[in-house]
Amino acid sequence: MGNQNILTGAVLLQTMWNIRQKDLLDLISPLVIYSIAKVTSPGEIIDQQRVLEIIKSEFGYVDMPAIIIQRVMRRSDHFQKKGKEYFLKENLDSVVIEVDRRKEECENKVKTIGTELGTYLETHLKSRPKVSVDEAIADLQGFFSRQGLFLGVNRLEEHADDLKGRESDYYIAQYLYEKKDAKAIEYDYVIDLVKGYFLQSAIYLQGENGNLISSTYKNVKFYYDTPFLLKLLGYKTEEENNGAVNLHKALESQGGVFFYFPQTQNEIEGILCAYQKNIGKVGHYTLERLDEKHYTSSDVERLRCTWEGRLQGTYHTNLAARPEYQAKYNGDVDANYVIDENELRDFLKQNSKWRSEDALNADLESVVSIHKLRGSVISTEIERCRAVFVTTNTKLADIVNQYYRQNVNSQTFPLIITDSDLAALTWIKCGSVGDLPEKQLLLNAYMATRPAPDFLEKFGQVLEKMESEGKINADMAVAIRASGYTQKEILFASFEGKIDENLILAVESKLKEKFSGQAR
Repeated sequence: MGNQNILTGAVLLQTMWNIRQKDLLDLISPLVIYSIAKVTSPGEIIDQQRVLEIIKSEFGYVDMPAIIIQRVMRRSDHFQKKGKEYFLKENLDSVVIEVDRRKEECENKVKTIGTELGTYLETHLKSRPKVSVDEAIADLQGFFSRQGLFLGVNRLEEHADDLKGRESDYYIAQYLYEKKDAKAIEYDYVIDLVKGYFLQSAIYLQGENGNLISSTYKNVKFYYDTPFLLKLLGYKTEEENNGAVNLHKALESQGGVFFYFPQTQNEIEGILCAYQKNIGKVGHYTLERLDEKHYTSSDVERLRCTWEGRLQGTYHTNLAARPEYQAKYNGDVDANYVIDENELRDFLKQNSKWRSEDALNADLESVVSIHKLRGSVISTEIERCRAVFVTTNTKLADIVNQYYRQNVNSQTFPLIITDSDLAALTWIKCGSVGDLPEKQLLLNAYMATRPAPDFLEKFGQVLEKMESEGKINADMAVAIRASGYTQKEILFASFEGKIDENLILAVESKLKEKFSGQAR
């Protein structure tokens, strides 16, 4: 299955959604019927596994639940059920011809993007002098994957972090900005592509839910993680703040109720405290919006006293009590609902890395808390699952949900949902109004132009070492930390993994040249 098909499948969904805004099952029906017609003659038994393979290879949908195939066949007059088998009743060549026509139109859109983007990358990438159309399309697919827009559940491998990807992601982001400013048709095509990703995410999460559009979130409690709350409070970048606020408002419009756990409260307090002690230092966890506003220690102290009141007053988001396990009538904990926390901890540690043991413990406690809150409630629909943890950490969501499916319950809505996936469901629930897809695209583009935290940390460590050894004086170290030019140089150096003393000396030389020019 090529990247061309994955992107084409996403655009195809978007173009069909424009004329079939009933429910997700109605949206996916033409693709299912098309796939059946490709491998089945009238009167034959329908091989559902072969149908899934066609959907995967031609439309890029990696993990469509088999039950969706059955529900489409139940709803359509083209099929007849005899016992446990379904038969094709009639010739469906007209459906194949129509879907092929639409697919060709979408393929041309993707090729247009690939051709333009390939030329742009050839001009800018240092690592590759030649970029074919297919390579450009693969780079775009990688950009979406690394920035959190995925297809199906096969996502951990797609999220691999590599140096080549950093460089291509940066220039893809620049390409998108330029096309947006020029109001070019290619930018509109990419927006359609993101909407297609949203639709595919929604189908994966709950394509069987015929009430997705009509039902609301009035019975759902959303528990936000620490990074999302920092964005909502406006402590990260302006782009991240806008994305979080837009999503929160959309959730509010659907009747959602919002909370955060005590461990999240402790994490935010710890982050503000650490920021207060290390204001202006490159390499330490930073809060970009506070940097831009030149917050002082006393300013941060004020935030430490007011952030919870602001969450409650502005965003109606409240601190939750620590939940307990569901008990039986005699007060004993029902063992049927107890999750093996040690096993889950080991699974998390084997499949990901945490900055500290405290961070791991906080995530583990949040996951277990959602499990406790759900108790005996089992539903594949987000509107009926009672509670869900909203995170910006795609890898955490993937790992936890994988463990839960395999070891606890595969018949319920995931414990954790990413903000991107939640935005997808909510955009559809709001009738596809609003600009959540474009906001998500621009946020992804912005994040692709920022140095990764691990490279910032390494730069800070090298700078501190050089300062302590007298290779950089204290005033220059302050200037290097404060300069926006430094951030850009760290980003470019990260493309090759070269964060060392030579980089800092080059930044120092550039700043001296700048200061000299200002003096003249």
